[in-house]
Amino acid sequence: MEKEYRCEATTIEGFVQQLAVSLVANGYWFYVTGTVPERKDPRAVDRKLIRKYHVDCSKFARYRRKAEGGANVQYLRCGRFYVLLATKGKHLFFEEEHFKDCRETPVKFAGYT
Repeated sequence: MEKEYRCEATTIEGFVQQLAVSLVANGYWFYVTGTVPERKDPRAVDRKLIRKYHVDCSKFARYRRKAEGGANVQYLRCGRFYVLLATKGKHLFFEEEHFKDCRETPVKFAGYT
């Protein structure tokens, strides 16, 4: 049985901590942010982005991808705000998204940078 990818932060503080401590600190420097429109179900958007960018792979798959020069992608959402982040390497993310580098342009959310 495959483990469900947990992407929803229930608090702003939890979102910021996950983003700063678990993701950016581990090389997830390239990002795009967005807001889920009111007419859409946030969980449906989660599923779509997770599937499109193969976010929900195992840690072993991430390790292999990195060893082969590929990038890894993570997805995090709080309420209707989301961030999609990637490490350096080859990945569809870099072809499809107009991304920023958090070392040059910090992520801004709910008064936090």
